Amino acid sequence: TPRKTDSKMVVMPDGKVIGTIGGEKTEYQVIEKALAIKPGDPPLLLHFNLHPDRGLFYGGEMKIYLERLDAGTRLLIYGAGHVGKATADSLPFDFQIFLIDERPNIFSESDQQNFHCIEGNYSEIITKLDINTNDFVVVVTHEHALDISLTAAIATLRPAYIGMTGSKSKSREARKTLQEKYYLDKELIIKIDLPIVYP
Repeated sequence: TPRKTDSKMVVMPDGKVIGTIGGEKTEYQVIEKALAIKPGDPPLLLHFNLHPDRGLFYGGEMKIYLERLDAGTRLLIYGAGHVGKATADSLPFDFQIFLIDERPNIFSESDQQNFHCIEGNYSEIITKLDINTNDFVVVVTHEHALDISLTAAIATLRPAYIGMTGSKSKSREARKTLQEKYYLDKELIIKIDLPIVYP
């Protein structure tokens, strides 16, 4: 198939897309389906056969999970350094954005005007925010080991999305650590976007 498992794409209301699930006819059909989803509609699971006899370059099968993202969905960014703040500033759709950091005096006046800023112990804030299956979480703190431990704790809460920053080599190390030290099962680790790749 044209893309790896858990590839993601955002379809904007005007039909523009961020990311890709592989292009060609399949992506076009998914975009049409996405634009037809109305507020309150349940998620869809689409199935595609990519057989060459359908005029497609790739073979195999694809399953696409399609869900509407409405304004007001929470995005929790753990780490308010330059990466976390750049992520918050660059989003093209309407999240309730929470910037979270344990370092004192890291939030500017502008941050506090534009985002929900929370200063305090990362682990305690996980509990206070009551993270659930509707939340999106990005982990980009100032320490790689801290990223891994927070990701391990948050992943077990099964948010709608969780992604962690890191190089390819650090991401391989993180997957191993998540399994061997934090005992996350492989199915849960696969759902972590690791490393986060911006389209």
